[in-house]
Amino acid sequence: MKSVSIYLPVLFIIFISRAGYGQQLFGMSYNMGFPQGDMKSKMNNNSYLGFGIEGRQYIHPDISFGISFNWNKFQSSESIIGLPGIEERKIDSFPLLLNLHYYFFEEHDELRPYFGLNAGTYFINNRLLSSAGPRQDKNWHFGFAPELGIMMRLMSDLNMLIMIRYNYAVESGGSGNYEYWGVHFTFVSISIL
Repeated sequence: MKSVSIYLPVLFIIFISRAGYGQQLFGMSYNMGFPQGDMKSKMNNNSYLGFGIEGRQYIHPDISFGISFNWNKFQSSESIIGLPGIEERKIDSFPLLLNLHYYFFEEHDELRPYFGLNAGTYFINNRLLSSAGPRQDKNWHFGFAPELGIMMRLMSDLNMLIMIRYNYAVESGGSGNYEYWGVHFTFVSISIL
């Protein structure tokens, strides 16, 4: 995780300074997560604690590429019959993804639906605290996330993105797959070079 925190600012500086079609998008998001598949057997509670940073460079009025860094915290606690105390589970998911998006309608329209593909790495920190003692499983996973979204113009250079991503981090180090729906509400500023 230390290497990601060192290189992430450098990647954003390179990304923002790169000239292309002439339009860039940068924003921050509030994220929610809803476990699916194998992850649902480890964690049945939804995540309402998350944030993200998103940057995109348009290479054509309808196509952009970019990078995003997100975090979701899933947590639950329950009493186990026959065991003293409460079992508490926490899963932190940190996806660092490269992305490509295709936008519909004209670039100056008030609403622009789009779809995208994201791929990269997920750092997953899975912790279990119980009367039997703590257990922790930290791994890097390759993953991908198809995405559907809509861009809404709020003011001349301020937009809101509402997006849904299906995050899928493949098995790594024997820790299994992690799958969850991510819902992101992102306020973005668009700059024109």
